[in-house]
Amino acid sequence: MFRFEQIVGLFFSRTITTQRMNFVKVGEAESAALKITTDTGKKIILDFDEAGFFYGWNSDKTKDISNLRDLYLYLAEHSFSHRLARYLKELKANGYFTHDECRFYPRDKVVFRSKEFPIGSTSFLKSYGYIVMRKKDYGILDKIRQEVSFTKIPQFNTQTNTDVIFYLLEKFFGLTWSRKTEG
Repeated sequence: MFRFEQIVGLFFSRTITTQRMNFVKVGEAESAALKITTDTGKKIILDFDEAGFFYGWNSDKTKDISNLRDLYLYLAEHSFSHRLARYLKELKANGYFTHDECRFYPRDKVVFRSKEFPIGSTSFLKSYGYIVMRKKDYGILDKIRQEVSFTKIPQFNTQTNTDVIFYLLEKFFGLTWSRKTEG
């Protein structure tokens, strides 16, 4: 048993995989995973996968996946202020906060490894689970240089502490993205 204040990391992922044969849909399987990290470093992992080994015995995991999502939302709401406080404490002490190999300097820049990405001249491209950073005038030569150098694409994860990270990006960097509504 643990308290909400002990949660330092929440990761949630939900995926729907469609199987096709000759471009015709023949099946679909959903999976979801929730990873909780506590202040002691303990990791608790809960996951459901309709396409798992025992798929034929209990294939409808829809309710389990829905319950896992509800648990994530409940934990996120009740641990938000504590998870946020950790970043704010670091910001107050250092003038920046860290997340996934990056240092975030409010209203100024993000530093990925040793490369700086100034807020005004950088595009922040949101994808599922991460945000890619690149200069606004990124062109074909930059793409070729990136491919040839085999260096890691400047990016940071948004699946861990998603709610906190997007809150900080909006509050201190003015970065927002439109939200898709579930249909």
